[in-house]
Amino acid sequence: MARIVEELLKNFGISIDKIFLILRDGASAVVKLCNLLGIDSSHCFAHLLQLAINDALKIVTSFDELLKKIKKVTSTKIEKKTTN
Repeated sequence: MARIVEELLKNFGISIDKIFLILRDGASAVVKLCNLLGIDSSHCFAHLLQLAINDALKIVTSFDELLKKIKKVTSTKIEKKTTN
């Protein structure tokens, strides 16, 4: 796989020594590829944050109910304002 990436970079005229960092997700294949290419890599903070939020939402079982109540309250207030 590293050879394929090196060939693609070459086709686009990109020298591997010009790459400072690869911003990636946590996939082990991508981490391994970066290591094989000898390129520093970093896990994308936005992706880490998304994963953490998704995990937290799984724990909070009443979150869907809370969202429904918020939507109901906000839509009721909007309806009252538009009818007055």
